[in-house]
Amino acid sequence: MNFKKIIMNFKENEHESLSELNELIDKNNAYKIAGVINRIIRSIEFNYNEEFTTRLTNINERLKGFLNKKYYFLLIDPKKIKFKSLKKNKPQGLLSSFSNLVIESLINKPKSEIRYKISEATDPKFSSKIIESSSDFIDLLGSYIFRTSSTKFYFGIALLLDESNIQQFMNLLVKMNFMDDDSLNEHAFNFINNIDCVFQYLQKYNPDVFNKMLDHIYSEKRYFKEIFICNLHNLDVNEILKYIRPYNFDVIGSLLENRPFIVVPLIDAFNENKLKVGRKFFITKIIEYDKYFVDFVDKINLESYEINDLKEKSELFKNKKLN
Repeated sequence: MNFKKIIMNFKENEHESLSELNELIDKNNAYKIAGVINRIIRSIEFNYNEEFTTRLTNINERLKGFLNKKYYFLLIDPKKIKFKSLKKNKPQGLLSSFSNLVIESLINKPKSEIRYKISEATDPKFSSKIIESSSDFIDLLGSYIFRTSSTKFYFGIALLLDESNIQQFMNLLVKMNFMDDDSLNEHAFNFINNIDCVFQYLQKYNPDVFNKMLDHIYSEKRYFKEIFICNLHNLDVNEILKYIRPYNFDVIGSLLENRPFIVVPLIDAFNENKLKVGRKFFITKIIEYDKYFVDFVDKINLESYEINDLKEKSELFKNKKLN
């Protein structure tokens, strides 16, 4: 069964492709076919005609014969069909781009390979249970992107990523990081808030891809973003400090909130003139984030007038006995 070939043919001959998929449907692949068709329906515009809608209706009826009723949400929703004669072309949405990235990986990787990875990466005493449930996960992943925040979902994303698509994945995360909370649906918002789970699974079970991601973060300033810096737990602090600039210091502020221990190497870098920010600017940040610096202020090489400035502008420093 060559799903990729059928999908590529959709733009050329949707009728023939629908017929091929209809003939392929059986109890073993109904879930996957339903998910794939749904993804296609939402990403391609079709020429409206009665034959096309009839073929879709026939596929729906055939799928009903194999799908459990609780998975009827996978059936093709006519409202999601985009017809050229009815709607204008629209640029692909960000969430659709992310979904397509994952489903593309899903289609291109044999199910056996993914199940093997799950088996290999899982503690033996739990592996049989996960292998048993992984089939449903693999079949349905493309259809319920952002509909679940389960650890199995994050685990699957980490396994599906590879060196060919990790940068695309990172670019999408950067864009999502800049979206207003109101612009993200509830499930996408939950996904972003739990992205550290994906990173942890990626590090443990897909280390080559994880290291590739770190290479991008350490070498390209466009990835010096909170979504990476604050959610990766084993970043090299010295590498991070190289990218600190006045315009991105808010990322360090967020990192201080998550991992206050970085205040020490941050102070060391300042004392050694290794920070790419001005001295006056850094003093203002010491005041802004005074609760992280106050216990280490004696370690900061400050002039007497700078110490007076701290006392004048910060209650914490004012009440602190400074040398």
